Amino acid sequence: MAKVQVNLKLSKDASELLNNISSETGKTKAAIIEESLSLYYKNINKDLEFANKSLEILEEQNKQLQIALSTLNKITEEKERLIEEKEKRIQDLLKTIDLLEAKYKKFDDNNKSWWQFWKK
Repeated sequence: MAKVQVNLKLSKDASELLNNISSETGKTKAAIIEESLSLYYKNINKDLEFANKSLEILEEQNKQLQIALSTLNKITEEKERLIEEKEKRIQDLLKTIDLLEAKYKKFDDNNKSWWQFWKK
């Protein structure tokens, strides 16, 4: 691979670090910088891949939660409809009870014993 000369300015701390790494590893400064850039690029790609996979997982979970929410809403609507029906049935039964009580009272009033004529 052809090499291209690049001039750059580094902070004093970065320059000292580069010199220390070069002397400890025996690698040239250019090789250290190339290796560092390559590792940095690989890490960024790994981070992006991880972020994309995480996003896909979250999107799938979101779809599943939307389905569950929709199902729960339908169940809730059905339960509310059933409650409404039961409440109407209860009201009908209460009206029937009132009607029967009124008929019974009228029937009971008409069937007083002969000796209760004075209780009107």
